[in-house]
Amino acid sequence: MFKRFVQYFFACLVLVQLVSCVGAGYTFKGGIIPGKTFSMNAFPNNASIINPSLSFLTVDALRQKVLSESSLKFTELDGDAHFEGTITGYTITPIQATGNRISAQSRLTISVQVVYTNLANDKINYNKTFSDFDDFDNTVDFASVESQLVDKILKKLVDQIYNAAMEDW
Repeated sequence: MFKRFVQYFFACLVLVQLVSCVGAGYTFKGGIIPGKTFSMNAFPNNASIINPSLSFLTVDALRQKVLSESSLKFTELDGDAHFEGTITGYTITPIQATGNRISAQSRLTISVQVVYTNLANDKINYNKTFSDFDDFDNTVDFASVESQLVDKILKKLVDQIYNAAMEDW
């Protein structure tokens, strides 16, 4: 009888803890973005090398990330959370030379300046530049790997932008 009481007591205690976490707005993904809606402007591409699809891909990836990992709904204008930005860098640099002073690998780096505004909590607003890269062998034609590199880099950049926008992260 006592053993059953102890089991019941601990089960109730665990249930109370779970309910209090949900009631406090806790998410198991690491944080929340305050507000009910979000919006974003197109990210113009001001990099010295222009990838014509990069602006669209960046905005689309960020929109999908916010939709899938938050409770915010997308709106065309004036969201509670608003993202705007500019693609500021798209560079290819050699990173590893062989014995013949020929580069064996190169690095694609993408940089994006983002201005984030949250009407529900202006303490988490930011204006930051995010940058990330991926390396590739020079034995392959850049055009044949560019799409894969951009996808990998954008995933990392979008994670950085999203995580910076989360409250209490």
